Amino acid sequence: MVAVIYIVLASAMFFLQDTYFLVGGVEFSLKNPCAVGILFLALLNFTVTVRPGRTIVLMRHTVIQVFPYLIPFFFSAIIWVVSGADSITIVNGVGMIVPQILSVLIAAATLYLFGEKGALYCLGAMCGKLYQSFDGSHGRGDW
Repeated sequence: MVAVIYIVLASAMFFLQDTYFLVGGVEFSLKNPCAVGILFLALLNFTVTVRPGRTIVLMRHTVIQVFPYLIPFFFSAIIWVVSGADSITIVNGVGMIVPQILSVLIAAATLYLFGEKGALYCLGAMCGKLYQSFDGSHGRGDW
């Protein structure tokens, strides 16, 4: 059941990657709610079946992979404070970094949920996205 929910959410995440909506003049991707759904699924699974060994390894790898995205965020935050940047500039800057961090968290959540099979489920979701592309609403030349 968890695998089916994951594949549906991940396929939607890949399919909605280039679809945006406006909130207060700032564009947000529709993939983010799907990504948060996958994170919630992993958190729910974590509360039910705690796997300390896998959790510790994934936490170490996640911190290492997120660290390169936090460095530009740190320096950008300093520039925003020193220059007195407006809120739209700050939201746009954070909006460029948060999806990258979200991608790392999705990878960690997938590995926590399924272990080695997570790569296959992710590949299946990508193939599901390609299948959705051929449903007639998009031309074959669009991708």
